[in-house]
Amino acid sequence: MATMFLRGHPTPMDSIYRKKKLVELQKEASRTSDSLQRFCCVRVSFCKGFGAAYRTRPDITSCPVWIELKVNGAYDYMDAILTDLGNRYDPMGIEEFAKLGINVSED
Repeated sequence: MATMFLRGHPTPMDSIYRKKKLVELQKEASRTSDSLQRFCCVRVSFCKGFGAAYRTRPDITSCPVWIELKVNGAYDYMDAILTDLGNRYDPMGIEEFAKLGINVSED
């Protein structure tokens, strides 16, 4: 939605985006639904443990036996929500609202 805001389209997040710096908005706009992919997987280790308390296994990928489960349903759900929001708010720009007699200028 940050991309739409930067293009001048009204979004439900306008009040929040107006308070952010341009650099922050551009960083947010560069994110896509693919950026959410890391939240849609679970890694499971089949050994005693890993992390800061284990010198030889600082992270799960250092474990001898582990699997990564991708939760595609959750990813598809989040992607559908983002697509739906984009379809709802992207088609109408400020010009289209002005044609309808609706003032969407910043206060």
